[in-house]
Amino acid sequence: MTIYKQEVDYLLRLCQERPPKRHLGTVARHLQQEYRIGRTSGSAILYTSECYQKAASLLKLIGIDPATPASAWAQGGRAEAAALGGSEKWSPTAVHSGMVAVKALSGRMLLIGATELRLPQGAHLEIDAAEVVGSGHTSLLIVENFESFRYCGRWEGLDFTRCGENPLLIYRGDASGVRADAVVELITLSEKPVFAAYDLDPAGLGLALGLPRLDGFIRPSDQHLESWIERGRADLYLNQVGQWGALLDKATHPDIAIIWTLLRKHSKGVPQEIFNREFVDN
Repeated sequence: MTIYKQEVDYLLRLCQERPPKRHLGTVARHLQQEYRIGRTSGSAILYTSECYQKAASLLKLIGIDPATPASAWAQGGRAEAAALGGSEKWSPTAVHSGMVAVKALSGRMLLIGATELRLPQGAHLEIDAAEVVGSGHTSLLIVENFESFRYCGRWEGLDFTRCGENPLLIYRGDASGVRADAVVELITLSEKPVFAAYDLDPAGLGLALGLPRLDGFIRPSDQHLESWIERGRADLYLNQVGQWGALLDKATHPDIAIIWTLLRKHSKGVPQEIFNREFVDN
């Protein structure tokens, strides 16, 4: 038997409010046809004490106390939702809520609290953002693209000297896994310098500017930066400049201003993955 959250809400209101009738909507019609709860009358559905008893019995059958407030599933995570009965998926809290994906540069130790970890190539750790605030890393390095984040050990051509000896790499998040709001929370709670390793294109610069505080943008060294952009892709620039150009024209961050000047000069952009030479070649 499959029963959905909106049907449970309806049944709970029947038990607790005991209305003599209601509008005949989709949920009411389904409960009447499937479980014989209520009697239709035109555009309304009529209820009796027997209907309230049927509703309570149905709730108990799926493990839900009929006295449970319909709003009970609005708080907490999946474990709390499961304890209330019904489905753990009724929790409004995403599975990855509050989590960040972290790792260290190739050959460096991941320092979380008193724990030191050496992760395999391509591996990362997902952990609550609050647990990372006191890490032993020199800075926070936010990485735009997940593929580049996973294979940072293959990066070439980027200058990380300003990040210190052992920056903490943090994936910026997406809609299906760890979320960007947890990354923002970590940056807000931490006092460590913040650097961005994003695409060298209008969107990458604009997204980096959206971080709560930005100390630097990771890029090739000054002597190589323009040559990388000259070999870039015109479509990345042309497809994004309309959305981000006005914002970047007003940007005062020195790293962003330097890169934006060169992007405008050559009308090209550089995807972050291009610095992952070994991965691209393979």
